[in-house]
Amino acid sequence: MPPRAKTSQRNHPSSLPSTGGPADERDGSQDGREKLGRRTRRGAVSDWRLGTGGARRWDSRVLTIVMIGLVLSACAARLLMPIAGFGFPSTQLFVTWACLLLLIVLGLLRRVPSPLLLCRTTDLLWGVGLGLALRILQGFLSGANSSPFPDLRVVGGANQFTEAAVAVLGSVLVAPVLEEGVFRGLALVSCYVYLRRRVGGVPAAIASALISSALFVLMHTSGGSSGIESALQLLILAVTLCGLVFATGRIWGSIFAHVTYNATFSVLMIVGSIANG
Repeated sequence: MPPRAKTSQRNHPSSLPSTGGPADERDGSQDGREKLGRRTRRGAVSDWRLGTGGARRWDSRVLTIVMIGLVLSACAARLLMPIAGFGFPSTQLFVTWACLLLLIVLGLLRRVPSPLLLCRTTDLLWGVGLGLALRILQGFLSGANSSPFPDLRVVGGANQFTEAAVAVLGSVLVAPVLEEGVFRGLALVSCYVYLRRRVGGVPAAIASALISSALFVLMHTSGGSSGIESALQLLILAVTLCGLVFATGRIWGSIFAHVTYNATFSVLMIVGSIANG
């Protein structure tokens, strides 16, 4: 009896190449879709200005919370006006800062849209340059050439030195961060995200910049002591900073510009105090 021929493993059906049947076509197309999906996800631009980067988390609800928080902040500051009249003028300031900080914390609890919190060297350069330019423009509009230097001694209170220190340090280190975080962060971005899906990118950017700037001006003029000239200067500052945020997609440029804008005035106040003895 002749020996049984050995079946070569190469010719075994399981080792033969695929003939491209329906099942293989389905598997191949599925793999192709998965690869394409991975490439799309990796190549997608994460930017809140384009509706990506977690932008939807800062929607109309965030904008509503900001509105309510600012109204409550203004009401609380009004209620504390009698206390400020008894030698504690910084009380209203602290209450306002606390309300702004609370709003920022609530915003941070949600995913912050990318790349809003990224910081680059160009943000510092643009911020300092723009802050100086805005201060020069403010001086021109207010007629600073014919006005005396501002003086720290105009800050009232029982302890004049303490109140002056709070005014200077707060305006340079605290106020810019809190105000930019709320007005050029929460308010501007949430308003833009809400409007973009309804009216498009450019109209949404213009409308959100105006709304955010109006809120910024109202917060600074709600005490009734500021005139139209001061409101106009604040509006120019706010709209310009909104434009910087839209141009870069990041908030640090506006923070640096705000710090520079306030710091230059504080330097002028110190110089005026020394010059006036």
